[in-house]
Amino acid sequence: MAFTTWCDVLSSMNDVIASGDIMSVSEITKGDKRISYRTTDEFWKMYKWVETRCNNEQGLNTRRTYASNGGRGRVA
Repeated sequence: MAFTTWCDVLSSMNDVIASGDIMSVSEITKGDKRISYRTTDEFWKMYKWVETRCNNEQGLNTRRTYASNGGRGRVA
């Protein structure tokens, strides 16, 4: 299958999970990126990766910020 957004890919993967047959689809294409999996472990690894990409598309991921000098204030 070919998709244009990562959220569409995630939706398709959710449909595969709902059907109960994870091994029915072994390859997904999004633009020039091809995702393939042979085992359920590979499927779940790709699922998490696609979920992160979908969240990035929607602007849902937040970046961490850390206090300078471990939060102990400025060093002179």
